[in-house]
Amino acid sequence: MNKFLRFFPVVLVGLSLTLGGSQYDSFAQDEPAIKQKSIEFKSLVKNSISAQHQANNFVIKSREELKSLWNVFFKNIPDKPELPDVDFEKKMVIAIFGGEKPSPGHEITASETLQLNKKTLRVSYVISQPGNNCLHPMMLAQPFHIIEVDKYKRVIFNAIEQTRDCPND
Repeated sequence: MNKFLRFFPVVLVGLSLTLGGSQYDSFAQDEPAIKQKSIEFKSLVKNSISAQHQANNFVIKSREELKSLWNVFFKNIPDKPELPDVDFEKKMVIAIFGGEKPSPGHEITASETLQLNKKTLRVSYVISQPGNNCLHPMMLAQPFHIIEVDKYKRVIFNAIEQTRDCPND
């Protein structure tokens, strides 16, 4: 029994590394490797007020889907942004929502779109929160960023968290 307990953590670590590795390998074998390259994106709307109170990411590939979600995203918002004109034959829309936050000092910013292979795009975004020395009004915010990018079959999201320091007054 004692021998088993000594080797049990090693077995678990080995098992988790094997499972993790095989999942990554199957992803890599799915498409031939190409040199990763940065893909340009167009910012459509970035703000801190929406009707989307849950943190969530959306990949939108049709005009109908965009129109439907747009009505949900901006339900009861007085200055509802105009529905963007997107060529869904070639493009798709990525909507990144940070959920409800305690102040407008929180932000979501799409920072990079990177082609991993012919079918997969990685969207990196920054979740920025104010530091302890920052003063902001006490009101709820729902930060988001909506972008337009070339169409891909798969999208992977990469969140980068950062805390902003504010100047001392």
